[in-house]
Amino acid sequence: MIARVRRFLGAQAPAIHSAFATTLACEIALVVVMALHLPNPAWALVTIFVLATPTAGASLQKAALRVVGTAVGASLSIGLIHWFDQAPIGFSLALFAICVVAAYGGSGPRYPYAYVVGLITVVIVAMEGLSAPERTVYTAFARAAEVSVGVATAVLVRLSIWPVRTSATLRGEMATTLELSVPLLRGGAAADPDAAVLGLLHSRQQQQALLQTLGDEGDLTTAQGRAYARAVAAVSALVRHVLAVEAILGAAGASILVEARDALAQALEAVAHGLRRERRRGGEAIAQRLAAMSIDAGGTDATGGPAAALAPVLRTLSAELGALARSIDRFGPGGFSPVGPADPAETVVVAKPRAGLDRGRLLHAAKVGLVVLVALWIWMTLHLPGGMQALVTVVVIAQRTAGATLLKGQLRLIGAVLGGTAGILVASLVIPGVSSLGVFGLLIAPAIFASAWLNDGSPRYGYVGFQSGFAFILTLVSGSSPDPDTMAPVYRVCGVLLGILVVAVVMQLVAPVDTWREVLAGIGRLLGLLGRSLAGGETAAGTAERSALRDQTVAYMAEIDPGRWRRGWPRWSLPRLVALQSRLGAVISSIDLGGVERGATAELRLAAGHLAAAADRLGNDVAARRSSRAGDEVAAAHAAVARALQSPAGAPIPAAVLAQAGGLQTAAALLGAIERVVATPDPIPLRADPVSALA
Repeated sequence: MIARVRRFLGAQAPAIHSAFATTLACEIALVVVMALHLPNPAWALVTIFVLATPTAGASLQKAALRVVGTAVGASLSIGLIHWFDQAPIGFSLALFAICVVAAYGGSGPRYPYAYVVGLITVVIVAMEGLSAPERTVYTAFARAAEVSVGVATAVLVRLSIWPVRTSATLRGEMATTLELSVPLLRGGAAADPDAAVLGLLHSRQQQQALLQTLGDEGDLTTAQGRAYARAVAAVSALVRHVLAVEAILGAAGASILVEARDALAQALEAVAHGLRRERRRGGEAIAQRLAAMSIDAGGTDATGGPAAALAPVLRTLSAELGALARSIDRFGPGGFSPVGPADPAETVVVAKPRAGLDRGRLLHAAKVGLVVLVALWIWMTLHLPGGMQALVTVVVIAQRTAGATLLKGQLRLIGAVLGGTAGILVASLVIPGVSSLGVFGLLIAPAIFASAWLNDGSPRYGYVGFQSGFAFILTLVSGSSPDPDTMAPVYRVCGVLLGILVVAVVMQLVAPVDTWREVLAGIGRLLGLLGRSLAGGETAAGTAERSALRDQTVAYMAEIDPGRWRRGWPRWSLPRLVALQSRLGAVISSIDLGGVERGATAELRLAAGHLAAAADRLGNDVAARRSSRAGDEVAAAHAAVARALQSPAGAPIPAAVLAQAGGLQTAAALLGAIERVVATPDPIPLRADPVSALA
């Protein structure tokens, strides 16, 4: 029992440290805002909760974006009240336009948090301005001052107490990716290969998120920041090569080039260990060992296709791993800045986002503007309590899909009820008679710490912790003295309920986005892109496009509980489909099957054409949610590859032809596996109980 507690506390140590820093910052901010007699000191404490991020760099970036978003939102709200105070239609249209612009930016890649904070500030200040227009400017400046106090306190405390550097976290995430790759490279060691593939995709997404906040702590030079960016790209390329190796081994057996794979696996582990160290990472020694490796495919007879396909992938993996190993000695802090030009092997080609409006984001932004207006007019017409909370709720919980919106709404409601109940109990049983600010701060500290711990330590229910802390603070911190407001949680719950109801109705009636449909459509489009690459499309551009689409599809999949099925829909394993197409994409990228049309034999070109047709057909079937129609493209591709490997008069087959043949055989095996998944003929009956249907 004691050992279990120690393991739990050890795993939760980062969350406990963060919760302690959050609690301390809240106590300091409480003293400051009450000393300044600001009207709503709770917003300073809520700001501290919002800035409770895993790394100091993320906190600094979020703090800067919150300040900018608050300033812009407060300015816009002053203009709204000044120009449209007595014009409800004009006010509504202007607010709708602001909502659309902010929601569009909030769902984009550049500074989305600033847009969201700006919109929330507009809603809060404008709502209060409608009730008391003469106090709009004061409310806006007070809101900005309260947020500034919270930002300053949170940043100072988090940089002083157990700061977690983004660079160290990013190195650890890259090390995790390499460690997850080792069993796949060795072949047959992973208990659940599909789950391992999804774990690699998730780790890659984490690295991209950390990379965005890498330079905000000021502890890295510009050259070191570029080295980290190149390393993240190199790790992504290594993952593709590892998936290609695993796919080839799955199609041909795990007994080929065992010694080379084992040596590369040991090098992966050594690089991962070096990434976790602050100094003396030993990257140069690892790179020298990799440079001395010799990876030979052996003979070039017709039976050596898989080995001939695997060898160049392993050689590329070895070269790129060596470049990564050499670069980790330059990572700071603990490393040194690179001198001279960057290594060409570490050059990164970053795909630029497409120009023009994103129709999906624009539609979602318009729906956010609509739900804000509906909630506003319901509040103004019926004079319901918690109007401001309703508008803030619709802004915060409105997600791209109805399922994600309802889930976030439920978590927000649970947190509001828990925090409000705790606040009322403390206000009724503990606070009466307390007039000392110091005693008041000590009394509320345990509840703040518990909420912060849940917020930082639970990926699934962290939002409940944030909302419970929010409601608890609103109940007890309502003015410039310890004077609880027990009606605050009641109004908050009423507002949250109204917001959830409005969002749920609008999201279901106006162009609803269904999570299941989006996932299957995404997988279908991915297969179509793979078919285009097999038919001779540009491999590099196809890889970047597939990566972006796969990340979006995996994000949608996160909203679906693992192992869950939908009634009336084909019983396909979504993780299996994503893992198979990820392997297929890795094979196409690593062996450059898109170049088969530009120099292979006629039979190999014919095989690639058959596989491209199979990928297109399967993509259309998945997107249309129908079981796969019978097709003979995969069998025809196998036959064409077999004919290509028939050497006339015993002449040796070129290694390049063997490599492409082995790659096409692997692609055919993967498409055959996808076809078997999509050919599942038994959708769950419409009236069947979901539990008994899965039994």
